[in-house]
Amino acid sequence: MSGLPEDVSDFAAHANAIVARFSERLIALARRRLWGRISQRIDPEDVVQSAFGSFFRRASEGAYVVSAESDLWSLLATITINKLRHQRDHHLAEKRSVTKEASWSGMWQGVAVGPDALSDEPTDHEARELVEELEAVLTQVEPHQREIIGWKLEGVSNEEIAQRLDRTERTVRRALEHVYELLQRRLDAIC
Repeated sequence: MSGLPEDVSDFAAHANAIVARFSERLIALARRRLWGRISQRIDPEDVVQSAFGSFFRRASEGAYVVSAESDLWSLLATITINKLRHQRDHHLAEKRSVTKEASWSGMWQGVAVGPDALSDEPTDHEARELVEELEAVLTQVEPHQREIIGWKLEGVSNEEIAQRLDRTERTVRRALEHVYELLQRRLDAIC
């Protein structure tokens, strides 16, 4: 294995090299999997630091056997994703749920506060993340379903899409529901 010790327990001595080699990729992975208001509470760098801490602690105990750099990446990515899930669950717990947050600044101006008062417009980062997820989902569907989604994103009605494809509106609705379900599963897995 190129540049990495064969015995995972020796990784403690090579910690700086491992952190230098994988930290940027892991931070990018964590950042991609955070979106919406939860991303305001969770710092990807903190998650990765925690993942490294767990990895090095368990590696020093001899808990891991890694035979290739790709195995090490997979292990670190899995630990990072599990840390993200734990953080997500923590921040979505009933009393501290991010969905119950409200901006207090609006109260001083006599404006209603709460989830409904927040902007419906996504940030640039959120929009990019959604586009990436949608593109990944669209690789899993039939060409006519991709056409339907494209037209729907352009604002074309279900009736007009059905006419363009010479299909029923029910077919259009089912295709939209199918893509929505695939996208929702991906988003649920991320959060």
